[in-house]
Amino acid sequence: MPKLKLRASNVLAALIALAMLTWLGSGVFFEDKEVSLTIAERNAAFQAASRDAGPKKVHTLLSNAQQTSPVITLRGFTRNKRTVEVRSESDGRVEARPVERGSRVEEGDLLCGLAIEDRQARLDEAVAARTRARLDYEGASELYEQGLVSDVELASRAENLARAKSLQASSEFALDRRRLRAPFSGVVETVHAEIGDFLTKGEICATLLDLDPMLVVGRVSEFEVGALAVGDTASAMLISGETVEGTIRFLGRDSSDGTKTYVVEVEVPNPRQQFRSGVTAEIQVPLEPVMAHRITPNLLRLDDAGSLGLFTVNLKNRAEFHTVNILRDDETGFWVTGLPEVAQLVVRGQGTLVPGQALQAENISLTALGERSELGSLQSQRHAETPAG
Repeated sequence: MPKLKLRASNVLAALIALAMLTWLGSGVFFEDKEVSLTIAERNAAFQAASRDAGPKKVHTLLSNAQQTSPVITLRGFTRNKRTVEVRSESDGRVEARPVERGSRVEEGDLLCGLAIEDRQARLDEAVAARTRARLDYEGASELYEQGLVSDVELASRAENLARAKSLQASSEFALDRRRLRAPFSGVVETVHAEIGDFLTKGEICATLLDLDPMLVVGRVSEFEVGALAVGDTASAMLISGETVEGTIRFLGRDSSDGTKTYVVEVEVPNPRQQFRSGVTAEIQVPLEPVMAHRITPNLLRLDDAGSLGLFTVNLKNRAEFHTVNILRDDETGFWVTGLPEVAQLVVRGQGTLVPGQALQAENISLTALGERSELGSLQSQRHAETPAG
């Protein structure tokens, strides 16, 4: 009897093991096809099923393209056209400095005056030497005509006269250069010398800023730089709230290694020199007008390729996905291109649409909504556009 019980239990265990192996093996040899499908295959199957299903009811809004001007917007700052450190061209003690920090000066105005010292005496001596050399040369020329002076002697007297002229010019230059003058009209940013200071050749008297015209400098991406050109009209809004108008005077040719952007300089008139250098600004460059549609951002979707677009209803009452390009945005929404001139936009129910799906379109009535919704900001568009028949 004990042996019989042992054999029965062995048979039972074997049967259980065989059943488990059969169940496990079924997953290998009879794999569930639905489990093996990729995500792309499942999406394709869903889209096919959606297209084969009955028409889906959606709400639409008729949109007509309008002419609008794309705008390239850049972040930047103001910068003065040039900064010059006016340096002394000779040695001397400062005896006059009629300007202070912030003084506005015109071209040629005195910034620093050095003491005359012996400069006038050297000039007087040079003038006398030139007069003497001239009389000497004129006398030698008369004697040369009479044959009493040789060619060598006459040439020596001419050389002395030329040397005297050069000495006089050098003395006049030294006397004039004791006055350090503004090389252009601008504003004195810094003074470096006080009355009584001794300036040596090359030391700074004052730092002068040229503020007219003013520059507004920004950087444009490699994708947008081709749309700009020197001479294009541009505007800039300063952080102070002021808006200035100007033209592009320079476009960089070498991009920044880190950001792949190019320098843009807009020249802005600043005759009263009221605009300061280094002020944050937003630059806007309008481009050629194009036909575009105004939409709300929540209509935008991504297709399987990751492209941004939205759904419309075509003439066959099928869903059609259009890839769009955003030109600009304002308080009413986005301006986009890539749609037909007259488009029936799907404004409600587009969340589960697939291209080619049959639709039952119903034009939305904004007045019937009675409240602001996802379409509220489109109401101004409805009034501004003339629906196509």
